[in-house]
Amino acid sequence: MDPASPPASTLRCFGNRPAPAALHDDLRPLLELSGPAQKELWTILGPCLAESMSGRTEAAIDQFAKRFVVSPDVLARILRGCRTIVRAAALADLDAATFADDVKHIGPGLDDVADLLLRGFDAAKRQIRTEAIRGAMFDHGNVLDGVAFRVEHVLLSDHGVLPFPIAVLTLRYADGQRQERLTLQVTREKLGELRAVCDKLLG
Repeated sequence: MDPASPPASTLRCFGNRPAPAALHDDLRPLLELSGPAQKELWTILGPCLAESMSGRTEAAIDQFAKRFVVSPDVLARILRGCRTIVRAAALADLDAATFADDVKHIGPGLDDVADLLLRGFDAAKRQIRTEAIRGAMFDHGNVLDGVAFRVEHVLLSDHGVLPFPIAVLTLRYADGQRQERLTLQVTREKLGELRAVCDKLLG
């Protein structure tokens, strides 16, 4: 670095470190896209934000390049730059205003890039953080996806028990890529225990 040049700005999305050297050059071509291409940017950027991209996403990138007459290499650089900054900001849990400020401080001339990326940032942040949280949970076992229930009254039993109500809870969970479920019969007393545990966890 030239000793006379100003130090690179540090960005909160990168843990108060400077942006990667190529990031400004990757983002700047976004401003050279046509108006319609800029307007449709998030239709192709959104699928590119997943931790790993599918073959379907790669095909969609090719179609976008042909539709808007963009060099595939240029589009790949733009998407790489957008993916880098959006994922970093989402995983750092930045709000939209702080994210926009970080983009503007990557280098000169990126104010309009910040405005374009803000259009889909909140939804992208939810997508990225949900995926990251699920990934962290999958590393340690099954992940609860949902709960369904119904209430039943048992009227007769060969155990001779008087009529009593029970709750039937079905827990839907993911085991890696498989969807599984576990159904439990729960008495009123055990529901009370579950509520007490939930209150403690949420409190």
